[in-house]
Amino acid sequence: MYRFLIIICFLGFASSVAAQQPYFKNYQVRDGLPSNQVYFIHQDSKGYVWLCTDLGVSRFDGARFTNFTTADGLSDNEVFSCFEDKSGRLWFATLNGKPCFFQDEKIHSELDLPLLKDFSLGGLIISIFQEETGEIVMASASKIGWLNLDKRLKKLEMTSVATTQLWPLPGSALGILSSKKLGEYENGQFRHQLSFDGVKLPVKYDISGDTLFLSFLRKLIIFNLKSKQLIQEVQLPPEVYEAISVHVSAKWVWVGDRKGVYCFNRQSLALENTYLPNRQVSSILEDREAGWWFSTLDNGIFYVPSPEIIQYSKQDASGQTYKVGCLSKAPNGQLWLGMNKGAYGILIGDSLSIKMEFPSKLAQRAVNSIHHHTDGSTWLAGKAGILRIKEKQKQFYRIRSSDVKIDEAGNLWSGLTGLYFISEKDLSKYLLTEKEVEENKEPEYYLAKPPQRLAEIRVDKIAFDESKTTWLASSIGLFNYKNGKLSKPLLPYPTRDVLFDKTTNLLWALTETNGLYVLRNGVIADSIAITNGQQPAICRGICTDENGTHWLATAKGLYKVDGSPGKLSLINYTNNFGVGTQKLNGVEVANDLAYLGTDEGLMVAPIAIFSQKIPPPPIFIKRLEINNLAHFQLDTFLQLSYSENSLTFQFEGLSFKDFKHLSYQYRLIGHETAWHLTPHEAVEYASLRPGNYRFEVRAINSSVVASEAPASFSFSISTPFWLKGWFWLGLLACAGGLVWFWIKKRERKLLRKYEIQQQLMEAEHEKLELQKKYADLKMLALRLQMNPHFIFNALNTLKGYYGQAKITQANSYIAKFARLLRLNLDYSDTFIPLEQELELIKIYVQLSQIRYPDKIEYEVTLSPNIVASAMLIPSMVMQPFVENAILHGIVPKPTLGTIQIEFSLAENGELLAVIRDNGIGRLASAAKPKLQDPHKPLAINITMERLQLLRKTNTNSPIEIIDLKDGNGDALGTEVRLWLPMEPIPRN
Repeated sequence: MYRFLIIICFLGFASSVAAQQPYFKNYQVRDGLPSNQVYFIHQDSKGYVWLCTDLGVSRFDGARFTNFTTADGLSDNEVFSCFEDKSGRLWFATLNGKPCFFQDEKIHSELDLPLLKDFSLGGLIISIFQEETGEIVMASASKIGWLNLDKRLKKLEMTSVATTQLWPLPGSALGILSSKKLGEYENGQFRHQLSFDGVKLPVKYDISGDTLFLSFLRKLIIFNLKSKQLIQEVQLPPEVYEAISVHVSAKWVWVGDRKGVYCFNRQSLALENTYLPNRQVSSILEDREAGWWFSTLDNGIFYVPSPEIIQYSKQDASGQTYKVGCLSKAPNGQLWLGMNKGAYGILIGDSLSIKMEFPSKLAQRAVNSIHHHTDGSTWLAGKAGILRIKEKQKQFYRIRSSDVKIDEAGNLWSGLTGLYFISEKDLSKYLLTEKEVEENKEPEYYLAKPPQRLAEIRVDKIAFDESKTTWLASSIGLFNYKNGKLSKPLLPYPTRDVLFDKTTNLLWALTETNGLYVLRNGVIADSIAITNGQQPAICRGICTDENGTHWLATAKGLYKVDGSPGKLSLINYTNNFGVGTQKLNGVEVANDLAYLGTDEGLMVAPIAIFSQKIPPPPIFIKRLEINNLAHFQLDTFLQLSYSENSLTFQFEGLSFKDFKHLSYQYRLIGHETAWHLTPHEAVEYASLRPGNYRFEVRAINSSVVASEAPASFSFSISTPFWLKGWFWLGLLACAGGLVWFWIKKRERKLLRKYEIQQQLMEAEHEKLELQKKYADLKMLALRLQMNPHFIFNALNTLKGYYGQAKITQANSYIAKFARLLRLNLDYSDTFIPLEQELELIKIYVQLSQIRYPDKIEYEVTLSPNIVASAMLIPSMVMQPFVENAILHGIVPKPTLGTIQIEFSLAENGELLAVIRDNGIGRLASAAKPKLQDPHKPLAINITMERLQLLRKTNTNSPIEIIDLKDGNGDALGTEVRLWLPMEPIPRN
């Protein structure tokens, strides 16, 4: 029995009880506060939390502190309290007695408001509130001031008594505390109602309904404002050192003290709890999400997101908190905690005992794992060794370990730099005796009798399955050890924890960053990634509750595994109970409670809280930028000019429990109807078209609860006059009139020139030249007149576009139509560059494609030895044949038609132009009924006459028209060949 009777007097042990408090978040200067000395805390109508400090005021949205000082307009940097009026202005009670307030993202004072000049209470503002009439009332010890910004009224009055505290009453009277007397103040007169002793500054008050609560020193006065009767004078418990704040809610009366905060039952005034020991609590707030806030005069602010979550913490002699690294449920229901510095804890009921029972002369190392054996013993493993506890007997084994397991035969399996095995009969050899502790140095304990090493890999966790296979979680993967052999890695990822479920015979392996794996008989049955946002979560541990549900502790919070292998899913509880992305070292779940090991101690949360919905987050638009210029007036409709069309909306949702997991849905009605999702707090719209718009945005928390109503802002962008219909109709009419006038004027000028030249021709050569010029003039006049049907159809097309408000298409059509007119008018020379002729044809075809959509394809091919910009050809010889191919060949065709234009050098030195279409052919076109149009035959005849004159020596016909047919004689289209004289473009 020697191994069970080792004397433990040489084991340095101690036992103490860890403090039990709600889970607190502490914000200080390191987090962005301007000062750790905070006088007052207030939540405004939007949901922001405001903090009044000795170095200015700060606005907190859950993630960021926005600080304001005298540089931002504050009257004084020392601000003791604040108050929000019915118009949303937040007033500040300053040390110098000069008023200032916050509105529209700016602090206003006498620097920008003349009404506030020469308005000073001459000292500390001890009270500030708003009367029923709308006046803002401020009081110092000797003065009372009234302000009404809307009516531009102000009044200052010296009081007839010294003012200790002031509060609002119905009507025009004010409640006042002066020295030891409580009463009413009206028209400069004090009416005494109640006297009491023991009044000592600071005096604080809170009003709930008709009841006034006054606190000072160790006394609480409860007074009915309606009946003007004292309800109760309460002597606070001896624990209260000096009351410096009071707050009343539906259930509680909170009293802030210089040594903590005390929570009393509202009905019985019995002391319920004491929190924040040794902290000077200057004010208390219960926010809209049922969270608690406490400001202190020495440690910033403390926030309790969920009062149901309890935290146990214990500090060592140096003031550092013991970290909880692992958790383990004992069969008797106790919860064991492995901690750093050689400590461990046992939670029994609501009491957590911290014990130090590893040998005190050894280096203090963390307890890495705890194992409860079937014989009733508990084994605690760490790098200092293994401690066995059974009933009141304790034994220490000199075996450094990251994990320890005892198999059914009583053999010990240990993991650290390898897998170690000690048989049950040899365990006593590794017991550390008192004599060894006294006589040897620490390393010698472990080197004396090294245990048998079965595998040379680092082992972090050990598990046994039903086949007596040993499973090993290692930094290099998942392994098993069976029949004296170590397997190859079954998972190639660093594995943090391994757990065998005897109920389902499944092995659960938790990797560090590659997710959770389920194995059946050594084969992967399912896996699931564990992420927080888009990043993989760093996993720390896994446990199973009494219902067989698996829970995961990660460095970013808590997860629950749902479903069975093949249908696994995760429920993310990272922020559902206000803890945030807390680093968890271990988890155990039992009796409807989740036990979470953290660096700050042990947290205990009811499971039911995980399914609670976080209240809808309020949402508002806090800033609008128009063309990168800020605009803060967001409460009225905004009319913008057509150039003010680039807008950026900045918005914010508020949730102190869930601020890291808010997302936003937004839309701009008038521009879109569907909602869009974004994690960002700003949306930009660039180059908005004229019209009426309404921007809407709502916040969504991690409970998938959206804001009760979206924040919205309506505005309109004016239409410029040049985009209005009347302007374009007038412009079109003017353009048509100018074109008609210019054409007529040009015709008269050309005809007059022709008549003069004809009279001067005397010789045959001059007659030929005259004939050529006459042909040119006829061609030009014909071109200038154009086809009236084409112009009519073009104008009708424009009319249709404007009727359908297709401004862009209309602009494009007008540009092309105007370009065609311009080219027709400008190309009056006999010869023009080939590239200009191609441009005219291209624009004409494009207009025809718009008129006959999906009907016409167009190709131009030039031989490699042709440079379109370097040669001149007769002007306007191609267009009549292209137009003829479109109107008579392609348009009547039921399917898509193609026009091919090819240019090559003919053997006679001329330019050969081929115009080929795959239309219905001349025979079929002639058979179709249509209006007689003499324009085209005339143009073709004139073109042939011009070419004959220009070619001079070549007497062959310059035009050849070929009907294209297939082998059966069916029409395949028409081909027109033109032999064109050409000239090089002269340089300079």
